Order: sequence, then C-alpha cells, then structure tokens
Amino acid sequence: MESVANFIIRYRKLILALSVVVSAGAGALLTQLKVDTDFTNYISPTDPVIMQLKEVGSAFGSNYTAIVLVESGDSFAPEIMQGIDRLTRAYQDHPGVASVVSLTNVVDIKKTDLGLEVSDLVPDEAVLSDPAALADLRRYALGKPAYANFLVSPDGRFTALYVNIAENARKDVVASELRDLTETMWPAETRSAQISFAGEPMLLNYLNHIIVRDMAVLVPLVIMLLVGILYCSFRTLRGVVLPLAAVAVATVVTFGIMALTRTPLTIIAAIMPVVLLSNGSAYGIHMLNFISLNSDRASDSAGAVRIALRQVAVPILLSAVTTFIGFMSFVMSVLTIFRTFGLFTAIGIAAALVFALTFVPATVCCLKLPRAIAGSGGGGATAASFLNRPLTLMAHALHDHRRAVLAAAALVTLALVPGIFRLHSDFDLLGFFSQESEPRQADAVMTEEFGGTVAYMVHLKGPVRDPLALGEIYRLHKHLRQALCSPLVNSIADVIAEMNDSLNGQRAIPATRAGVESLYLLMEGKDQLNRLVTPAADQTLITARLPQMSSAVTDRNVAAVDLLIQEKLRLQLVALPFEAVPRDRLPELGALVAGELLDDLAADLASAGRTLTDRDRLRSLLQAAVGAPADADALSADDRRRSIAGYLAAADCDLLIEEQAVRDALAEALAALAEPTADAIERQIRETAPALAGDAEGVELAAASIVRLLAEEATRREHERLLGAILAASAPAGEASGALASELRGELGRLSAGYWPVTPEQYAGLTGQPPPAASVVSMTAAQTGPPLVYGTIVERLSQSQINSLVLCLALVMIVMVIQLRSLKRGLIAMVPIVFTLAVNFGLMGYLGVTLNLATALIASLAIGIGIDYTIHTAYRIRIEAGQGGTLYGVLERVFLSTGRAVLINALAVIAGFVVIVASELNIIKQFGGLSALSIGIAAGSALTIYPVLVMTFDRRYIAPSAPAPGPTSQLHRAGDHPADGRAARRRRRRAGDSGTKPDIQPSPGGTP
Repeated sequence: MESVANFIIRYRKLILALSVVVSAGAGALLTQLKVDTDFTNYISPTDPVIMQLKEVGSAFGSNYTAIVLVESGDSFAPEIMQGIDRLTRAYQDHPGVASVVSLTNVVDIKKTDLGLEVSDLVPDEAVLSDPAALADLRRYALGKPAYANFLVSPDGRFTALYVNIAENARKDVVASELRDLTETMWPAETRSAQISFAGEPMLLNYLNHIIVRDMAVLVPLVIMLLVGILYCSFRTLRGVVLPLAAVAVATVVTFGIMALTRTPLTIIAAIMPVVLLSNGSAYGIHMLNFISLNSDRASDSAGAVRIALRQVAVPILLSAVTTFIGFMSFVMSVLTIFRTFGLFTAIGIAAALVFALTFVPATVCCLKLPRAIAGSGGGGATAASFLNRPLTLMAHALHDHRRAVLAAAALVTLALVPGIFRLHSDFDLLGFFSQESEPRQADAVMTEEFGGTVAYMVHLKGPVRDPLALGEIYRLHKHLRQALCSPLVNSIADVIAEMNDSLNGQRAIPATRAGVESLYLLMEGKDQLNRLVTPAADQTLITARLPQMSSAVTDRNVAAVDLLIQEKLRLQLVALPFEAVPRDRLPELGALVAGELLDDLAADLASAGRTLTDRDRLRSLLQAAVGAPADADALSADDRRRSIAGYLAAADCDLLIEEQAVRDALAEALAALAEPTADAIERQIRETAPALAGDAEGVELAAASIVRLLAEEATRREHERLLGAILAASAPAGEASGALASELRGELGRLSAGYWPVTPEQYAGLTGQPPPAASVVSMTAAQTGPPLVYGTIVERLSQSQINSLVLCLALVMIVMVIQLRSLKRGLIAMVPIVFTLAVNFGLMGYLGVTLNLATALIASLAIGIGIDYTIHTAYRIRIEAGQGGTLYGVLERVFLSTGRAVLINALAVIAGFVVIVASELNIIKQFGGLSALSIGIAAGSALTIYPVLVMTFDRRYIAPSAPAPGPTSQLHRAGDHPADGRAARRRRRRAGDSGTKPDIQPSPGGTP
C-alpha cells in the first residue's frame, strides 16, 4: 500500500486532471441515454413467450393496443363524432400504427331486404353533421352488442378508439406521438369532451415520463441530503465536497458508459444514481475520515494521506468487493432488466472505489493539512465530535448487556420468520401508479364501461376457412368467455357466426365450406379482418379484453385456458356422417354428441348468467335427436300450409304463379297430403294447377324445394322444442334474450348438419376404419399476449431472486472467511446480514409487500452494502485488540473510529433511499422505504450484534493483548480492567467514584 500512496502523492495533479477529463467526456455522452420501459425487452428474446408474441406480431401486424377514451355528454353529438373521425384518420396515417377501430370506421354487419350487407357503421361523412342521422345511429349502435361495451358505453357517455401499434414500432414512442397528435387534431381548448389514454403503450409512455421526472427530482434531493449529512459529520468544506465529488464523477462515468454502449435506462433506472451516490459516497467518507483522524500525526497533507491509506485502503477495498459482488450477482438473472442494473451499478461501485482511493487523497495532498477530528488529539468540537458520547455509551452497553442483545435479536428473528412464508412474487402494471394518477383513472373507466384494457390472445394455426376448423375455433371462443369471465371475446369465427345469425337467425358456423366462403368473402378487403386472420387464412387470433390484473390472477387465467385447450379443443378433426355409423354404434355416437353439446350449451348459458340444472333429462333429449331425420309428417296441416304458401309467394319460387287463388288452392292441397314426398307433391301440383304441368323442370324443382322446406320447418319446430327444454333445465327461469336464443339455436342447428366433428380416433372407433387422410383437419393453439409476458416476468423474478441471493451470500461468505482467516469467524460475520434479510423478508410478508421488479433488488443490495459495515467493524476490532487495553477499551476505540464512519455512511445511504420514497411509482416507493430500513438494520447489526457475538463466541479474537510500551491513552477509569468484574464496578460507583473519561483517540499506526 506504501507504493500506491507514493504514486498518488507523486502524481496527484495528473490524477486530478484525468478525473476532470474523464468526467467531462462521460458527461457529454449523457444526452444520448434513452429510456426503455418495454417489458418484452426485459426477457430474453429466445424465451418461448417472447418468440410466440413476436410471431403473432409479425403475422397480424400488432400485439399492443393504445386506447383513446373520449368522455362527453353524448358520444353521438355532431361535434364529438367529427372529432372522433379526425382522430381516427390522423391515427391511421401515422407510420407506427397498424390499424384503428372507432365508431366512425368500424365495420357493420346487418340484414337487409336484399340479403346481408357488410359496410361501415358510418357510411358517409355527411352523417357526422346530421343530428337526425346521428340520433338514429345512436339508437342502432347502443342496441347492438357488437358496439355497446366495446366502442361505446351503454349510456353513450364514453367512446373508445383502439389504436393497434405496429409490431416494429416502439410502443412508448408511438404512444407519446399519439398524445401530441390528439392535441394537434382536436385541441383541448376547442373540444367539449375530455380525453384520456389507456392501454399498455400509454402506460409505458407514462412510465417514461415518470422515470425522467424521478431522476430530475430525486438526484438533486439526494445530493442536498448528502451535503447536509457530510457537513454535519465533517464540518468542513472539503468534508462535503471531496466525497461528493468522487461519487458524482463515478456516477457520471457509469451513465456515460451506458450511453456509449447504447444501454437504455429501464423502469428501475431512477434507483441507480441514488444507489451510487448514497452508497458510493461511503468510500470517500471512510477515506476522508481517516485522513482527518491522522492529521495530528503528520506534518503535512501528504503524510496524513499516507497514514490513512495504510490504515483504511484494505477495508475500503474489501467492502467495495462485497458490494460489487452484491450487484454482480444480478448478472445471473434471466431478466435483462436485473442484469443491466447489476452490471452497471457494479461498474459504478468500482468507479466510486477508484475515485475514493485516488481523487480524494490526491485532492487532499494539494490542500492544507485538515483539522483533526475531536477526540483524536486535536480537540475542539469539530467533525462529528457530538457522536463521541453516544458511541462511548453504546460500547459500554453492549459489553454489559450481551445476553440481552442476543436474546432480543433472536426474538425478533423468530417473530418475523413466519412472515417470510407469506411472501410471494407479483407483477401488477397498474399497481405501479397511484390511485389518483391518469392511468388508474382511465383504466377504471375502461374496466367499468368496456371490460378492460389488456388483450389476452389464443393463436391458432390451421385452415381457418374450413367449417370444421372454424366451428372448433368458435367453440373455443365461447368457452373462453366462460373461463375468463369476459364477454369481450373477438374472433373471425364470431364474425362469421354473427353474419350467419343476421341471415338465418342462428349464431353458428355454416355447416358447409361454401357457406363459410360466401360469408367470408363479404369481409375481405376490410382492415379489421387483418387483426383476426392472416391473408392466407392459415392463422387466426381469439382475443379477449380483460382488466389490468395481478400476476396471481393471470396465472389462474393461464392455467384455466391451458386446461380448456387440452380438454375442449380438438387439434385434429374429421367430419363423421351420421349414416356412416353402424346402427349398433348409434347410441355411442348419440352419447358422444349429447355430451359435447351439453358442454357447449352450458358455456353459452354461463355467458348469459345461467346454469344448467337438469343435465340428465336434457342429455336424453339430445341423444334421441342425434341422427334422427326431420319428420315433416309431425307438422300440422296449418303449419304446412303456411310454409308452402310462403314459398309459393316468394320471389325465388321455382314456379311462376300469378293468381293468388291458384297459390292458395295449391298450398291447401299440398298441405293435405298424408305423405309429402317429392313424387306426391309433383302429382298434386299437376292435378291442382294443370296449367303448370307444362313446366316439368319447375314442378320438379318446386317439389324438391317444398320437401326441403317442410323438413327445415320440422327441424325448426323440433329445435324450438329442445330450446324450451334447455331453458326449462336452466336457472334462473325465464325467457332467453335474443342473443342467447340465437346462440342456443346455433348449437342445436349443428344436429341437422348431417355429420359431427370428431377426432380421427373417435372416427375409427365408431366406424371401424380410419378416416381418409385428406379429410383430417389439423390445428395448433398457443396462448400469447401481454398477460403471459407479465406472468413470465414473475416466474423469472422468483428464479432470479433465488439465484442472486444464493450466489451473493456464497461469495460474500468466501470473502469474509478469507478476510478473517477462519470459517467460524466468517460465519459469525454473516449473522448480521442473515438477521437483516430475515427482518426485510419477514416485514414484507406481514405488510403484504410483494416481490416485484424493484423490491426483488433489496436482498442482494442489503447483502452487498450491509456487509461493508461488518467488514469495517471486524477489521477494526482485530487491529484495536492488538493495541492492548480492556474489552471496554477495544470497543470504545472501534466505535469512536470506524463506528463514527459507519454511522455517517449509513445515514448517507439511508437518506438516499428515503429520498426514493418521493418517486411517483409505488414499487419504487416500496423499494426506497424497505432499502432504507434494511441498510439501517445492517449498520445497526454490525455495531451491535456482531461485536456481541465476537465477545460471546470468539473471545480469542477480541482478547486484549498486553499494552504496548510507552504512553497510551487512558481509556477507562483506573479500576476498569479485565479482572474487574461488574460487581466491583458497581461497588465503585456506589462509593461515589466519579472519575471522568478523557477523549478517546485511535491507536497509533493502527488500521480500522
């Protein structure tokens, strides 16, 4: 160390010049720092969850949706609709936007006299300025489930614009630009509506602002507190400036390296400068403290620096190494946010060490000899001399009450250990913000009026236009509503079913490919289709919109959907015609169909708030209906007549009959047929209307149409009977709503398709032969979306916490064993840290504070920083014990030298973490408060529990040696020697011995 001291003293001006150049160069790079709050970047890009999310983003153009929420008296007022239209058009033109859905551009599906019409809800821009047309539009939109609770609230006060951010765009940047664009296109001073923003991209943008604001506010606050603490501690300008300058330069260099390596700031970036400033100042504090302690033993500043470096360089280096280890342990994390934090904070600690051991002593060498600390021989009330008396009393109390200290520590540990088992990891993005913040307010409205802001997706691959695949997707769609307790589930299957409902009154997938294709073609060319299905129709998404939620709820949802996919979704399907099943296997087929249909009916009813109560009776009815042909004979004559009359009067009738009387007579005659077969109908037409006999083709086609019509009517009647049975077997009793009735009819309509979708194994089991390979439809399914990213973060968070904690404890233990040259002494030195961890985790468990992206840092941070205090205390105990004197004397000298520096350093670090409580983010507040508490406990334990453990279990370590020859400071009263017991001291006090203790000075030539 002597050579290092000589180098610093000799090249002090060069060291100062290099410090200035390095800090200036690093400072110039700070403007290049970027903020990254995208949580997908905090996980490895090779993680399956991220790869799945990226695949979906590439296929569908977007994964995340920003939501613009407009509140007004009436969303359909001309001014509001015109403003929404301006915003919609402006958002669509933004290069970072994949698509936009709003009231003014949403696709509308409705039945007209000419058939099915697919067009925009607002067909013409002129409608936006027509109050009467908008009033009609309001009535229509609020009465249609596709819009109410999705684009407009039931009372019409709120409307939402969904802006899908392009996959390759930065979500937070686009969100910020959308905010600016909103104000440009619809300035606040010109609108009568209130606009707020929700959705993850907007939350990330809000986080960016908070991070920048926190760094701008918290860093100056920490510096101001450090200035106050340093001044109260040293009472000199150099005592304030030098430690602060050293750590400030180290902090600037650290962030300059981040900028140089293009490493962005993350959500916990505001913590880094505070940690570096408050903790990194410790090395400068210890350095300056020992320069001041030894100033009365040197003739000039260089001499004081040489002595101080000899005394304090080793413990400073060891404490820096353990702190470095604490932060580097995060490099083992699987979360990049922790790896980045750990790596660059460790770099900052290393830089703070270098500047404390070079810049501080080099600067002191250029100045006059500093004043000595009171009690070191210089006298005077300077440099924290007010700490002498309490430190002396503390040393005596520990010596006299060792058992009480250990008992209290044991009781506290036992009381808090149960709280550790209550601790759990969590990720609640909305919970980052305060209740009164804009994100919380906007999300509350979105949850109440629109069901939520988070997109939960199931990604399916397969032939989407195939009725088997599409029907299975629709089944999953409906079961997802039940599993996620969300009515806001969207898919291409639901769109096709809605179109079929508009045409046929059955919300179901058409049974034939031609039927699917005809409906699908009506949607082609619509932008909204791109969010549902790929252009090749080989991939599709089912998207559910959910409220922001904790990871615990997300985990339950993921597990429920996983189970749903495994149990309900058939990834291989084949159509099994009813006639292909042997008669002896029909009961087995009926049981299979009835069971699956019951499950689907139960899901439909559950979505409407109803439950099945009599499954057995309903199962029997459904099983009897499987494969049963439509019985037209069961129709009454009146029912037949009405159906036939409607057909004969329709424009698409195959016969040209102009006279109403002829149509009526023909309907009456045909309805009276005992067996309305095609041949019987043809004969009856020729007999009743001889004039039509010449149109042989028309008569033949009409007969076939009437047979089909009567069969459909018979089926409809049977399904209405079954519908009544379903409603009777469900609770609460009562008529079904129009939407529920359509869904139930759609389920029953599958019975009349003539086939049932089954797996290849079921096909072979029922028919006795495998299905044709070409007829098998295959699909794959996977969950994706932001909630799975959150869940993955929590899973990796727990893993990272364990990895970093174990590694940190192991490495620090090794360092302590090496330093103290004993396994036993190393274990004793670890006790204060273990106690600190028990208190930290126990309190977190009892207080309900979860392990999150910020609080997960506390344990390793407490080890890395907290062990410093034990290192300094242990090192000083060994040195002071070698100087001779009583146990009292050893403890007093330790407390009045290293103890003073530990307290000053701990106060600086605690103050830094307390400042973090001023952050706007809840998780950062929690981190600041708990970190301050942990550092306080670690410092207190190092000055209380550790000395007591050494005195109790390792007396040889602290056993005083014979006093060195020559004059020594009188540390105690004359009778206070090891041979003097407590009883003797008490007798002396009762006798009135009022001897006073002189100021204490550290041992000459010792190290701390």
